[in-house]
Amino acid sequence: MRAADPKTITGIAAAAVAIKRKKINVVLNLETGAFDVKNAKGDIVKTLTPAKGSDAIYIVNKTEDADDLKTAAGFLLDQRSALAGQAAEFETQFAEKQDELLKAIEEWHELNPGASRRDLTVQIGRLQNELSNLENKLRASQYKYREALPVDSIKRRTFAPHSFDDRVVPHPVYKLQATQTPVGLRIMPIK
Repeated sequence: MRAADPKTITGIAAAAVAIKRKKINVVLNLETGAFDVKNAKGDIVKTLTPAKGSDAIYIVNKTEDADDLKTAAGFLLDQRSALAGQAAEFETQFAEKQDELLKAIEEWHELNPGASRRDLTVQIGRLQNELSNLENKLRASQYKYREALPVDSIKRRTFAPHSFDDRVVPHPVYKLQATQTPVGLRIMPIK
């Protein structure tokens, strides 16, 4: 077994890699929860203490301390405000395009059938397409971490009563996960 060069162990990730590679001079101190890096004599040269934190949503749901609740709620409010600020540009564009579409539809209803109505119909179609693209951008900015997750443990069953056939159909079942922030961004450091 070989030892790692203490100069190359600069962070928690490097210490974890050294432990995985069975370097004898990098150990996890179970009493403190820190990584100790030793030199050739066995003396501790570096101690890398991982930062500790807790999910702000867990704090809001479980705490009984008013100060903790206020701090966690403020932290979550700041994150939601930043997310709303990022989506504000698309919200404005979406609202303006929607107003433009509604005005075009009103004009279409006021016109008599004919060539002018046909041109306005094409314009309405283009506006609807643009509005659809803007809505996709808006939802993507509001829910950056939205995804459809396959649920392997459940199989979809279809049953047509007149057929008396209730076999499991091999179509997958999906669950929508629409979170505004992943857990990693909601971690509040514990001091």
